[in-house]
Amino acid sequence: MDNTLTSWHCNKMHGIHVTKDDHGDIHFHNEQGEHHRLDGPAANWADGTRFWFRNGKLHRNDGPAIEWPSGGMEWWQEGELLTEVEFNVCQSLRSAG
Repeated sequence: MDNTLTSWHCNKMHGIHVTKDDHGDIHFHNEQGEHHRLDGPAANWADGTRFWFRNGKLHRNDGPAIEWPSGGMEWWQEGELLTEVEFNVCQSLRSAG
């Protein structure tokens, strides 16, 4: 198996470093090497799994921070796992805020 790692630096994305491995998994990292992306998932696995991170912590404001190919989802805020109900309550409080 070829263990090739393709890597590039996206200057237009404010210091975000992107890598793609031989499995087709794509990872976005900030300058500290943490998974990070503000406009989409920071880890996109070839099998369809997607992870949203902000500064190395699982986090997403507008939906689940993990989406599994099976349809499963996990809601995370600042690295803390929430139930879907807890996530929706947080969203309601933000909207009312």
